[in-house]
Amino acid sequence: MEQGCFQKPENRYMYIPYKSAHPRHTIKNYVIGELNRYVRINTEELNFLKIKNSFFLRMRNRGFSKNKLSQWFSEVKYSNRAKFLAKTLLIRVKFRVRGKQSRSSFNQNFRGNFFRGNNGRNHHRQFRGSRGRGFRGRGRYGFYGGAR
Repeated sequence: MEQGCFQKPENRYMYIPYKSAHPRHTIKNYVIGELNRYVRINTEELNFLKIKNSFFLRMRNRGFSKNKLSQWFSEVKYSNRAKFLAKTLLIRVKFRVRGKQSRSSFNQNFRGNFFRGNNGRNHHRQFRGSRGRGFRGRGRYGFYGGAR
């Protein structure tokens, strides 16, 4: 059974241009991440090579240099497919094992840690209001200076 990456015919492939204001590591990582996704999805190496070449040309159309793209593309190899698949499977297994907690402990952990920043100093209260009465913010006048 063969599986490949489907791309819609009307897709315009509007990837982030090389000269955008994004940090260089962000651009590099989205290019490498897309290649890793192609490796993971395509079961045949020939399909991977076809889509990799198409992706290279699309990135050239978005202003990337050949040298930079060649350097980044050389970091991803189809021979590493088993490693990518094992990594994806490991993430799924870890999630399922953690998901076996009771519902109440999951909800408690989620509510207790989701909005906490700065080492858990109750910064989530700014969303619930200082006394837990909806979105009113902190202090006597709330976020927007209105009276209570």
